[in-house]
Amino acid sequence: MNVSEFKKGLEGCVPDIADLAKVGLLSDEIDQFRRSFFILGREESLKELGLPGQLGELFERYDPSHVEIGMLRFGLKPQKKNSNWVIGQVEADLLMLDMVSGEVYVEDFSAVQKHILWRCATNGESFLAALLPAACFLGRCLHDEILADDEHRRKSCVDACVIAAGGEPYRPFYQMLIGS
Repeated sequence: MNVSEFKKGLEGCVPDIADLAKVGLLSDEIDQFRRSFFILGREESLKELGLPGQLGELFERYDPSHVEIGMLRFGLKPQKKNSNWVIGQVEADLLMLDMVSGEVYVEDFSAVQKHILWRCATNGESFLAALLPAACFLGRCLHDEILADDEHRRKSCVDACVIAAGGEPYRPFYQMLIGS
């Protein structure tokens, strides 16, 4: 999935103001939640980051730091860590891109040596594709109790994420993210 498709897809998942108000969110909480579905353009492009593919384009052209999908949040700009890139966080842990394999994974922030908690996707393009169904599902769960409690639909969402991410090695991450 390319960045434009991801951006447009996220915007299509934004819950309605009225639906969020029905669950008791205040106006500023509604605005903050809805903003987490928008990727903002950068005033000035980040040039020559060295981050490949669609994740590179995402950070060069846009500020994805407002995007929050469950416990996952992108950073303002990628940071080098050894020969890899930190592209965000999952709670306090580091969302990483491996520069050799292209794989996206979550690394324990407190480990002295590299300790992978979850593998997320085969590459950045697959990662963006896998995050989209998760974002839409989680966005709807906030205001749709029936969906939030439906284990079959939760499992279907995880399955869609796993397929987009590149297969079974990535299932534990999406089960954690979706809460399945």
